[in-house]
Amino acid sequence: MTDAQLEWLNQNQNRAYPLREDSTRRDTLGIVSIPDRMLSDFVFVVPATAGLTCYLSRLIFATETLELSIADENDITMASLSVDLSAHVTNQVYSLSGLGIYEGARGALVLGDLSNLMYELPYGSFSFTAETAPFETRTIRPDLRGVQQLQVISSDGIQSPPLTGIVKLVAGQNVRLTYIPPTYTTIPDPETGVPIQIETAPGSIRIDAIGGENLNDTCGCGQAYPTPTPIRSINGVTANPSGNLTLSPGGGHMTITPGANGLIIEDSSTEECCGCTELEDLTQQMVLLEDTILKLEVRQERLRESYDQFVTNVIGSLG
Repeated sequence: MTDAQLEWLNQNQNRAYPLREDSTRRDTLGIVSIPDRMLSDFVFVVPATAGLTCYLSRLIFATETLELSIADENDITMASLSVDLSAHVTNQVYSLSGLGIYEGARGALVLGDLSNLMYELPYGSFSFTAETAPFETRTIRPDLRGVQQLQVISSDGIQSPPLTGIVKLVAGQNVRLTYIPPTYTTIPDPETGVPIQIETAPGSIRIDAIGGENLNDTCGCGQAYPTPTPIRSINGVTANPSGNLTLSPGGGHMTITPGANGLIIEDSSTEECCGCTELEDLTQQMVLLEDTILKLEVRQERLRESYDQFVTNVIGSLG
């Protein structure tokens, strides 16, 4: 840091800058006032379409931490900063990154001598308004940067070298590029009353996919994936003019259902009609039936033995 820069920052510790000189710098409750030595410098680069007004909206002071929030004139937070007081040195520069709609904004806040901050501010959270703690207009700078370079990324992720200078968009096969000029409206100047033009829509380029004769370029797809011979007929039966061929089961128990890359033809009459429970019951009935047959065979044998004894005894008594 040069001597001129140090002198500039040291001078700012004895005045309100970068806050506006005529601001009260008091919080909304009138409890505290932002000390001169707390802020040394501030620069914030915002989109060119944003306003040039912002203010210190909130200050949170704790034992070892100082947190600052910056908002625009619509009370939308633009950036915030948390400082570790134990590591801070006088006139240290802190980078700022925009939040929300100010995501692309960048800046820096320089904090001065904070060694005696505990004697100048009580611990707590304090809020300010755009009237009590606004930053000087010169600290807010519009971002006027244009497009620096273009790169083309192919479908396989390969990036082209950066394109700079004058870059032309060229319409390719089956693509049409159309330039749409900006549109304006005329309104009277609020101060002079002289008619002035205000841009209502920026210029743009429209990309259209088009069709027609002699537009389609040969892609070589036929050589890479040869077209297979289509099915013309099945058993001599051809399709209707729409290319459809109907398969009908013809009644009975025949069914036709779609399968993986084909049709499944089934005869539902051959399907099992019994489940495990029914088969188990039938098995038990067969076991009982076999036991009954065995018992009948035993009784039959006993009856035969009794008959033979009867015949022997009767015939023997007659003799």
